[in-house]
Amino acid sequence: MTVAAERIAGAIIIKYWFLGTSPSLWAMLFLAILLALNLFTVKGFGEVEFWFAGIKVIVTILFLITGVLMSGME
Repeated sequence: MTVAAERIAGAIIIKYWFLGTSPSLWAMLFLAILLALNLFTVKGFGEVEFWFAGIKVIVTILFLITGVLMSGME
């Protein structure tokens, strides 16, 4: 149930940027990506998770730096 809700939420968010597209298209694309990730071997899945976690850490640090810089401008 949660996976379906997350796919629909992701489709709605992406539809905000691409107005002429169908949310069903995006939901199916997200399902295909999720399926592809789950079909990897454990080693491949772990590698993908490692890189996604690294990206998440870098983006969080960039958001913090941006927030500090923007609050210093006031």
